[in-house]
Amino acid sequence: MAQKLTAKQEAFIRAYLKCGNASEAYRQSYDAKGMKPETINKRASELLSEREIAGRIAAYQAKANERAGVTLADHLTRMAQLSEEAREVAQFSAAIRAEELRAKASGLYVERVEHSGSLEPVIVTFSITGPRDDDK
Repeated sequence: MAQKLTAKQEAFIRAYLKCGNASEAYRQSYDAKGMKPETINKRASELLSEREIAGRIAAYQAKANERAGVTLADHLTRMAQLSEEAREVAQFSAAIRAEELRAKASGLYVERVEHSGSLEPVIVTFSITGPRDDDK
């Protein structure tokens, strides 16, 4: 029997489907003010790993792909065709890019972004004045 999700869990799913980022979806759905980014990431990851939430997200994504007429198999086949066509005309960078996209679509490559430094916002103030004397 399917577990009933809370309103916040439902909001998380909707936000995740819109932005594709679990941490951002968590911020939009839960009161995350004052939480460390690591805590937000952990809680967002925990939500994504819950069976009912993951299943609901997968079902929505499958439905959207079905409506769009896109399947992973079709996508991979098309990228393989494009790669081969690019190779035939010696467009090796295009062929490599097609292969890279095939690998990403099938989950072989995972893009990872690491941030360092402060996550504090930086406020920059500009003062706009008239032209300088040497610009006249």
